[in-house]
Amino acid sequence: MNRYQRRSALLTIIFLLLCGMVFILSYSGFVRIMGHEYYWNHTHFIREQWIKVRRVDCYFGEDGRLYTGWLTQGNERKYLISGIPVTGEFVIKDSEYYFDPDGVMVTGIADTGSGTHYYAENGARKTGWVTLGDDSYYFTDTDMTRGWYDEDNSRYYFSQDGKMVTGWIRIDGNFYYFTDKGKMMRNGWFADGNTDYYLFADGHAACGQTKLDGRIYCFSDTGRLLKNTWTGNSYAGEDGTLQTSCTIDGLRVDKKGRKIYDGDYGDGGSLYIPTLGVKVPAWKTEGGSEGQRITDAANSAALLTSFKMPVIADHKNQGFEAIKSSVPEDTIAFVLTPDSVTEYLCSSIFTGTNAENDILDSTGKSIDGLSSDLCLYTCNENWRHVTIVLFQKK
Repeated sequence: MNRYQRRSALLTIIFLLLCGMVFILSYSGFVRIMGHEYYWNHTHFIREQWIKVRRVDCYFGEDGRLYTGWLTQGNERKYLISGIPVTGEFVIKDSEYYFDPDGVMVTGIADTGSGTHYYAENGARKTGWVTLGDDSYYFTDTDMTRGWYDEDNSRYYFSQDGKMVTGWIRIDGNFYYFTDKGKMMRNGWFADGNTDYYLFADGHAACGQTKLDGRIYCFSDTGRLLKNTWTGNSYAGEDGTLQTSCTIDGLRVDKKGRKIYDGDYGDGGSLYIPTLGVKVPAWKTEGGSEGQRITDAANSAALLTSFKMPVIADHKNQGFEAIKSSVPEDTIAFVLTPDSVTEYLCSSIFTGTNAENDILDSTGKSIDGLSSDLCLYTCNENWRHVTIVLFQKK
């Protein structure tokens, strides 16, 4: 080869090397080397970096390969297969995990579409009992438990948000009690503080008049055993049993346990104070000329509805002057309807002022600002000067 030919060959080699270098510097894409895929980005292979490939975010490990396995970056943990994060429910080494649409591993309670599940701090799904703070949950293989759940001869109840219920709760109209461990109480008498309840075999509490062991007991609408009090038209004795064929606080009770009252009723019931001889029907009114007409009528008291508490007024010359003999902590008054008895105990008695559109106490304040359940008043010698008697419910 002469000098000219050697020179031409050298220039050709240089030209080809330069062309290859230009090609390499202009290329960006996948490169397969010994069965593994790498990504060449003009001058280097991508390492420990995310890159969007064909509209999909892919991650390449420190060796430059598409990454497979767990990847933690900051507070986010993902699981990748060939560089791409998995999403949704996914099983890894016999444990089930859940990843959000961005591939981030989810922990805690999550609704996955197939059910509501719990995922521990390491991301693995957990079934059975789970305690989070003060709340307990139970997760089956398919979902979070809601409603009734039975385990080891014990019954539990879970609210719609999955929390185990404790204490009293109303379910389908009945009241049930669950211990602080969530177990439903049942079968017999149960004391919660100073209050007694009766729970049947299915756990629901007795309400209203209930026959137990041949005796009729009186329970409230929420299951509380009533004692020494009127309930509806009946009276519950010291042991909570229905009282019959007796006289209680001046009210007679028949053999079926119902009150006997020979007074008249208005649309607001009847005011009855046995010890003072007051027995008068009460008629509802906002007051004004209509209220005056009612109080002027014989055997008729006005139940003023314009106040926050029931206020009953009548003339002293119609027997209402007897309320002036009320004794705090001693005098008992009843407001009766055909179906109920409400019992009140006198709390205070004082003089005040009839301001036509209001009743004022001795300091000039409206009785609406007083903490009472029932107010009675009647005029003295001057109609503006009134005697006021306040009562509290027993």
